Amino acid sequence: MKAVWSSFLLGEIDFIFLIYGLVFFYLAAVTLLVARRNHDLPWAWLAGFGLLHGLHEWVEWIAMAWPGRPLLQYSSLALLAGSFALLAEFGRRALGRLRGRPLSPVIPIGLLALALSGAGNGGLGLQMSIRWAGGWLGGLLAAGAIA
Repeated sequence: MKAVWSSFLLGEIDFIFLIYGLVFFYLAAVTLLVARRNHDLPWAWLAGFGLLHGLHEWVEWIAMAWPGRPLLQYSSLALLAGSFALLAEFGRRALGRLRGRPLSPVIPIGLLALALSGAGNGGLGLQMSIRWAGGWLGGLLAAGAIA
């Protein structure tokens, strides 16, 4: 059964990336609508995350269709890092507003250092460290602000 699902999903990977990117664009649009009525949190940072991450997913999709193109690989990494930086900044600023005093601006610098720690292991190592440092820790900051 597992092989059937794997085969099916691999056959539909382009559709999956299309939908995945659209979901992040939808996040950006909805967040901008929320920002019009709710000024309590810095929603524009979260909208920026949605926009950049949606673009990242579509660049990944294109890179799968045209493998071996360094420009697509570097663009994908830059969009991934940028999107997670915006997510972390949303969380940092939102938590600062909710607490009544800003969180340290050193947090993004620490996340950047962690994200770059995988660079010695090539592109895949860099991608994984960006995902762990930016995505996971940035996601925790954002979740803490919204919860």
